[in-house]
Amino acid sequence: MTSVTRAMVLEAASGLRATDPDGTAEAKLDRLVRDIVASAVAVGGDLVDYTAYPTPADASVTGVLIDVSLTRTDSVQTRSLATVALAPTSDGGQLDGSVVVSGLPVDAADGARTLHTSTLSGDVHVSTPVDVSDSGVLEVSLTSVSVEPTPTPSTPTPSPSTPAPTSTPRTAAELAAARRTYDAALKNARTKYAKARKKAGRSKRKRVAAKKSYDVRRARAKAAYRAAIADVPAGAASVGATRSAAAVSAPTTVISTDVGWAPVG
Repeated sequence: MTSVTRAMVLEAASGLRATDPDGTAEAKLDRLVRDIVASAVAVGGDLVDYTAYPTPADASVTGVLIDVSLTRTDSVQTRSLATVALAPTSDGGQLDGSVVVSGLPVDAADGARTLHTSTLSGDVHVSTPVDVSDSGVLEVSLTSVSVEPTPTPSTPTPSPSTPAPTSTPRTAAELAAARRTYDAALKNARTKYAKARKKAGRSKRKRVAAKKSYDVRRARAKAAYRAAIADVPAGAASVGATRSAAAVSAPTTVISTDVGWAPVG
């Protein structure tokens, strides 16, 4: 497999942040991103398509998140994998801490889950491929200490002699409010998509990223609406999760596919 260097990571991130690049620059960037993909993913004879997202220009760690679609030509089966390549922005710098890749399922209103965690070291890091087939929004965070949610004690079961109600229907006011929120979310998603398409210019890569972000926002709005109009299960208000001891340092999100690409300037 290809060996990724710090220079490759810096050049890929810089190229992805460029506005309206010409055909030559796009072709060079495409080869570079595919080389990074090949360093982590066993491509074989699969057809490769991807969307790539860079860290902001002012981040202390520079890198890219690459969301890869691999299609087998013999069976037309497609896999969706993601990999992250990171490097210190400053010359002579070294990576430390850890990187976390999290994903929000496309059919869930909230509740992002951790897909991958790895320790950072040296002057370049390329993560192992992560299955993101069921994920919508992807985020890359840098952290020193991570914590996991701990379930709270469950509510005691009611006595069998006095059956508890199973659920409570939403009120008319709640249903109306949920619909207004849903309509507003769809309108906001369409507005953002239109702006992103305009900003993408001639770049096919950025148009694809804009469409993917729009699809995710729309799916999230639908999932939130379904949850908002569903009957409330008995005791739902008391069910939740708390976190264990506080982290030494809060995770810092450096890439989110909900943005599409980092703004320039």
